[in-house]
Amino acid sequence: MGKINSKQKGARYEREVSAALREYGYGARRGVQYQGGADSPDVLGLPGIHIECKAVEKLNLESAFEQARRDAGKGNYPAVFHRRKFGKTKVTMELVDWINLYREWEASMALAEHRYIVDADYEDPCEVCGEWENGLGYCERHECECIDIAQDAIEDIAEGEENA
Repeated sequence: MGKINSKQKGARYEREVSAALREYGYGARRGVQYQGGADSPDVLGLPGIHIECKAVEKLNLESAFEQARRDAGKGNYPAVFHRRKFGKTKVTMELVDWINLYREWEASMALAEHRYIVDADYEDPCEVCGEWENGLGYCERHECECIDIAQDAIEDIAEGEENA
């Protein structure tokens, strides 16, 4: 069995990463490889993330990350997706970029927690239909009319926490 061409190997890994991201629900695909720069990551489909893919046994991570940083352009987080033969894919980012993403996740979890509190602590049903349907403090059918009810509940809870 002959050695595989490094370009073919790279393209295969880019397709593998694209497929994995699609399994997670993202519309990922291989980028336009001949352009170079912010418009041509190895894989497209995660807005704001510039993906460089490396499937090598001895990765020069500094060099790979420098390529990602150079090509990412302003407003994109550079990330190197890499793995060794038969290994699991790993993602390398700078700490400050990872912290920014983590803070966004943390904020979304806090919002989800407030929505849970609204459902658990606010007893009044939807003023339009009298039902709670989605666990967010208002029913989906009347979201536009009932969102104020949920917002009032969040404010009531916040005031209660301040006065406690």
